[in-house]
Amino acid sequence: MMLTLGRGGTGTVPGTTTRTTRALTGAAALALAAVGLTGTATPAHAGSNGQHLVVHDPRHITASIRINGPIWSGENARICVNIPDDPAWVDDNWWKGQIDVETYSGWNCGGTYYTTFQFNVPVSQPSDWHGIHLNYP
Repeated sequence: MMLTLGRGGTGTVPGTTTRTTRALTGAAALALAAVGLTGTATPAHAGSNGQHLVVHDPRHITASIRINGPIWSGENARICVNIPDDPAWVDDNWWKGQIDVETYSGWNCGGTYYTTFQFNVPVSQPSDWHGIHLNYP
């Protein structure tokens, strides 16, 4: 078994054996499994508890978006994402329900604010990806 000593050094703990190491590893695995069973809802799998987003900007004028809304855990999230391509694949979270998407002319949600679009993202669907379209007037 290795342990870290001050200033990044390592050493061996005297008297430890492979059996001790295996026992500690097994105990850690059981503890992690128990935490997983008592934790919050699991993220989506095959589109079952929220979706990633595919953002389409047919006019190619949006450089970044800020997404506000509920995610797989039931909590609200607010993130900024640069969208350099059309389509832009946003896989940072599993969105579900009504989300607001603010649009900006600059990177990192800077520059000119254009508008806010609202989309309803299904909780469950056959795919992990839900398309949204920034249809400016």
